[in-house]
Amino acid sequence: MKTSSLVILFSLCFFLTKAQDTLFLKTNEKIAVFVKEVSQTEVQYKKAELIDGPMYITNKNDIAKIVYKNGYTEVLKSAEAEKPLVVQYETKPDINNGKITFQDSKKRYFYLSGLVNRHPDPARKPELMKGAKGIKGMKGLQDGMRTGAVVCGALTIASGAVAGMLYALDVASVEDGLFIPTIAFGSLAVVFTTVSITANINLTKKRKAFVNLYNQ
Repeated sequence: MKTSSLVILFSLCFFLTKAQDTLFLKTNEKIAVFVKEVSQTEVQYKKAELIDGPMYITNKNDIAKIVYKNGYTEVLKSAEAEKPLVVQYETKPDINNGKITFQDSKKRYFYLSGLVNRHPDPARKPELMKGAKGIKGMKGLQDGMRTGAVVCGALTIASGAVAGMLYALDVASVEDGLFIPTIAFGSLAVVFTTVSITANINLTKKRKAFVNLYNQ
């Protein structure tokens, strides 16, 4: 009878030990608890030996992990680590005493529009915004023409090489007009390059006008 009672007692103690959660603090301390709530910043629990006692609250930054009674282990991250990443875009103008430079006018449209919105003179904002949109449009035209010039230049070289190889191998004759695509692509490359240079000149003028108007 005495032996049976001891077996039951030890079994009960073993069950109680397994039917509890364990906090592992960053100080290497281990606490047997019953976890009640895990929030973003803290953990609420009752100590295993004081199940009817007070509720304890510990900051998550002080806890390394929680091993629950079912065997699941939760490694806790600090509240700072759980904060969402906030990407800060460039919003403040590089200005001295309210002035901007030509380099500022080379930045993207959202930056220029931000400059306009922060200008102290409301009456000047419509014209400045028009100038910012003009810079954006001219920059798009310049980029498009540059791309066209590069593509047509590459096609000119490629088609010319193919035509030259065919003539050299005596596979084709001059009457076949194999150089017509080469001439066409070359002409387009010249047109695109010319428009791109003109757009670049006009873009520079628009940027200077924007800076001058802003700094008046």
